[in-house]
This record gives sequence, C-alpha cells and structure tokens, in this order.
Amino acid sequence: MFWSKKKKTKEEIINIEEETVEEIIEEKKEEVKSIEEIKQDINDQFQYIKKNWDEFYHNFLICRFLIKINLRPSQSSEQITLLENRINDLKVMISSLKEKLNEISDNKIIDLGKETLDVYSYMRGMENQLKESYANFSEMKISSAHIFMNKNTEELEKLYQNIEIEGKDYSNFSQAADAIYYYSGDFLTSLINQLVSLISSTKQEKYINSYPFSFFLPSEVVVTLSIKEWIDLYNHIKFSLKNFPGKKDKKYQEFMKQLDRFEAIYTILMIRAENQTTKYA
Repeated sequence: MFWSKKKKTKEEIINIEEETVEEIIEEKKEEVKSIEEIKQDINDQFQYIKKNWDEFYHNFLICRFLIKINLRPSQSSEQITLLENRINDLKVMISSLKEKLNEISDNKIIDLGKETLDVYSYMRGMENQLKESYANFSEMKISSAHIFMNKNTEELEKLYQNIEIEGKDYSNFSQAADAIYYYSGDFLTSLINQLVSLISSTKQEKYINSYPFSFFLPSEVVVTLSIKEWIDLYNHIKFSLKNFPGKKDKKYQEFMKQLDRFEAIYTILMIRAENQTTKYA
C-alpha cells in the first residue's frame, strides 16, 4: 500500500493524463539494440508487470474508496469512471501482450519490444497517478489502512458495493458519516447482542466468558461512540471472531451479513473522520 506525504486540496480533481506515460516512454528510449537486448528488455518489463500487478490493482481499489467517500458525488463519479476505464484498457493491453509473448519471432521482435514498452509505461504511469491521487486527501491513518490490509480483491469489491448501498440515501458521504456517527446506537447494540448470542451458541464456556457484552460496549444504551470507541469496537469484534468454530453454521453466516454492513459504515466514518478530526469527538 502507498500514500503520499504531499498534500493538496481535498476537493482537487484527480487528472489521469497521458503525460506521465509519455515521459516514461521517452526515458526508456535508447540507441538501437540487438535482438538479445530487446528480448531482455521485454522479459524485464513483462516480469515487472506480473510481479507488481496484484499490489497495483489493490492500490487502485483503495484509491477508489478514497475518491468515492471524499469527493462530491459529481466529481467522484467522473474520476472513478475514468480510473476504471484506464484499468480496463490496461487489462486488455496485458492480455493481448501475453498472447503475443507465447510466440516470439525475431522478425517481429522490434514491434513486440515497442508494444511491451507501451504496456509497461502505461502501468508505471498509472502507478504514479494513483500515488498522486492520495495527495488530494489526508494521509491514511492505521484505522483506515487496517480495514484494507488483509482483504483480497473480491472482499474489497464487496466492501465497495456495501459502501455504495449505505451512501445511496444521502447527498454525499459527509452526510452519511454524520448519520452514522450520531444515529448508529440501536444498530450497534443489536449487532453486539447478536454476536454475544452467536458466541454463546458454541457452548464453549471459556470462549463465552472471554467475550461478554461489556467486552464490546460499555452499555446496552448507546447514544454515540467516540472515534476511539468505534476503533476499539471494530478491533474487538474482529478479534473475538478470529478463531470462531463453526464458520459454516447458518447462524454465523447470518451474522456476517450484519457485520458486512458494520464494516461498510465503519469505513465511511473512518475515512471521513480523518479529514474532519475536530468534528467527531
């Protein structure tokens, strides 16, 4: 994961331009090379693409969260569409390149070298642009980074969809975060009651005694929680379920649906809170 210490205005639109790609291509231009040197360049550049793709795509997914939650809807929609289109273009380019690399012939090596450089440069350019996009927002704190840290692509996609669902009834995610902060008491107490019941269903006395309701919340009457209390609650829930037996049980699966919603509202609140540190106690 990456983020930049360079900061810009939060509302500044991210521009995904071609200049960065062109600069990289220019930097890579050299004198005429031998066939073997071109083959080595092709191999090095393609190996870079393969080695770094997962991290690159993971960073794109995280960037999408930041854009969605931090920018106004009109801005976020435009920028996310632009990013997604560029990512899809890159996927097509890589797929086409893979097919051609299976049948390398010396008479086509120069053209293949140019195409490999184009794909490599496009990806490197986007890497720089994704890094730059973080400069539009405050640095990601561990409370947000931890949410994304151990999630695979499928889990990040699911979380993103749940965030969209939670935000659809609000004009923007600032309003959504306010509603989450001030009006989530009933949902949180219900969630923890379900969790305690789920833990009790294991009939494992030591496990049950380790996680009473008070381990998660100080009272069954919750008005608001401070950001620190939200973070503690998130960590305690995750910790209590880490070694839960019977994860295939229907009751556990039903609870996970509620936990998915909790994680979505938690993500919205954490990302917004990092940009409004004085707003939430």
